[in-house]
Amino acid sequence: MVKDHGLDIHAPIGLPEWAGDVRKDITIDHLLRMESGLDFDENYTPMAKATEMLYKCADMGAFAAARPPAAAPDQRWVYSSGSSNVLADVLYTRVGSSPEAMHHLAYDEFFNRLGITTAVFEHDESDAFVGSSYLYMSARDWLRVCKLYMDDGVWNGERILPEGWVEYSLTPTPNATDACYGAHIWLNAAQEPADRQMPGVPTDAFMFKGFQSQWIVGIPSKDLMVARLGVTHGEERWSPEEVIVGVLGVLEVKSEK
Repeated sequence: MVKDHGLDIHAPIGLPEWAGDVRKDITIDHLLRMESGLDFDENYTPMAKATEMLYKCADMGAFAAARPPAAAPDQRWVYSSGSSNVLADVLYTRVGSSPEAMHHLAYDEFFNRLGITTAVFEHDESDAFVGSSYLYMSARDWLRVCKLYMDDGVWNGERILPEGWVEYSLTPTPNATDACYGAHIWLNAAQEPADRQMPGVPTDAFMFKGFQSQWIVGIPSKDLMVARLGVTHGEERWSPEEVIVGVLGVLEVKSEK
């Protein structure tokens, strides 16, 4: 949308219900970086806001957009799946509120151009995609998305993402805890190793993190990508760092032979 359709991510979104308070200044950039200031409780216990949004709402983006402000935009970083669904609603509106247009944008302009054949992207009853959840692909197809970011948004010589978009996405958000987040992508960029999500992994690593410890990891400096689509109840039961450090060790041994 930015490269081909003139979308300005730094312009206020301008939802009518936001006109009377600090939410009027929220931009797409704020939502991408999780700095909108919207009050959203990111946990999945019964009766929590995230659970209510995902299991009870016909329009998940509208549910999240109706949350009151807890802070002015650009003042604090708080991870929120609600922000992803506001973005999905905004995108749906910008393509003309047409399911066909949304499908064209996702599949014809993105998935198909990467050779992705397994993507299933669910939508809610408002017909907007559920931006926070419910996107299913094979491990190989997830790695195609990761490879696109490893190669600066270029696929087989064709630019898919705008010039500079990958750098923007992988630049730590100033207010993010320990430089852990860019623009809808998790990072490993803290200066002190102890502050990184994976202290033993290079700082240029980036992660797409899914539910129950699904991880897609790219490490440009090592030319390495790792996909893990298992199910783990409790993050303490599986260590992505241990796996990746082990893989890097094997690759280093092979390169020495």
